[in-house]
Amino acid sequence: MAALKEMGRVTRRWVLVSFYRTNPWHRLVRGLRGMESRITMIPENAFREEAASAGLRVVRLIKPLGFYHAQTLALLGRSLL
Repeated sequence: MAALKEMGRVTRRWVLVSFYRTNPWHRLVRGLRGMESRITMIPENAFREEAASAGLRVVRLIKPLGFYHAQTLALLGRSLL
């Protein structure tokens, strides 16, 4: 949250961030492989709420590996006040 607030403070317009959204399939695959996940995953709606409270709006979410992987790229724009 602190990082998003700082990015919202210093950007003129756009911010590109990467986060891991909650993804049951990703967890299942890692579990079957015997791999622990040390990555904190958050639900997409929680990320949107945190961005909004930091003064940023979600312009676009890009899921490079779609359904299979949890990594998500988010293009954020500075909210107009």
